[in-house]
Amino acid sequence: MRRKHRLIGLLCLTSCLWCCSPNETLQKLENDQQIPVFQIKVRNSDYSMGDNWIYVLTERDLKIIYREDVVGSKDTVLFTKTLAGSDTLRKISRIDFSQLHGSYSNSCMSDGSQITVQVIKGSDTTAAHLANYYRAEVGQLIALLNSLAPDKYRIWYEKKALIALEKECAEKR
Repeated sequence: MRRKHRLIGLLCLTSCLWCCSPNETLQKLENDQQIPVFQIKVRNSDYSMGDNWIYVLTERDLKIIYREDVVGSKDTVLFTKTLAGSDTLRKISRIDFSQLHGSYSNSCMSDGSQITVQVIKGSDTTAAHLANYYRAEVGQLIALLNSLAPDKYRIWYEKKALIALEKECAEKR
């Protein structure tokens, strides 16, 4: 019975390789690893300037929006990119945000890095605000998000600097 299954599997693989070019075969294999539906919103804020950049990432595209916190102002779409099923998207879809919730802050600083993350995967929604505070899952998300965005729209979220600020704050207490 095992031999029969192996033979069938080999025939299927051979027929796929025979009828398709190498690129088509690779595309078929990538399509078999579908990226689950998700939506991630990252809000990168500078409260002192009233500026907000909102990054909306799905399994299909990335949109970067500028929002000024002034009454009557309109959102401006700065960048849009259609994304094919890439390794970067797969990595993002696999980040475990289940432990991320609420608010995290460095109590010694009231301004600086202000990041709000909302993740929707299936029926699960997770949200958190990070004020001058480093969380590994957010760091991983932002690094991958930055790899998809143009240089001028990259989010500053430096692990070493944020952890050093947290440590310095803890020593002051």
